[in-house]
Amino acid sequence: MSLAKAINEWTVWHKAAEKGKLEEMRKLWEWVKEIVTPGVLMDKLTLAKTDREYTAWQVAALMGN
Repeated sequence: MSLAKAINEWTVWHKAAEKGKLEEMRKLWEWVKEIVTPGVLMDKLTLAKTDREYTAWQVAALMGN
């Protein structure tokens, strides 16, 4: 499942944010909205943190995306 985390605690959402893949982020968001509850969506996707405590939003900002 795309909400799973890698060893560094990154999700697919974090990686897409790092690479500036906005269309992929949008598609993932739409797909996940269909299969999980809003609480899980917030906790596991938008607010998920890396091993350095960064959210995907912070990763995107740090990378200039």
